[in-house]
Amino acid sequence: MNWKRGFLRLWIVLAVVWIAASLLAMKPWREIGHLLAETPTVVIQPAPEVETEDARKARLLSHARQRAMYERARMLKHFAPKKLGEFTVVALAPPVGVFLLGWLVAWVVGGFKRKV
Repeated sequence: MNWKRGFLRLWIVLAVVWIAASLLAMKPWREIGHLLAETPTVVIQPAPEVETEDARKARLLSHARQRAMYERARMLKHFAPKKLGEFTVVALAPPVGVFLLGWLVAWVVGGFKRKV
């Protein structure tokens, strides 16, 4: 029986299960996808010289929408990498840590074997 190969295969299976469970639990695509749904489009419209009250309200509303979309894009710029960074740490740190721990244990145990 080959213990090294068996433990490596066990680690691979558990790492894949852990990453899949992290994906399902954290759902990073929802939050990032929600922010990406509306990308900002800036359209500058010159104000007419004579402007009716309705036209002025529409222009101000358009400006408010553009400002909101700009703020959303600015938030996405800072929020998305942070969320992806959190997901990467949660999903990958435990499997990498377990792999390193197993490697260290194998190294220590290998040091006690007699040389033939």
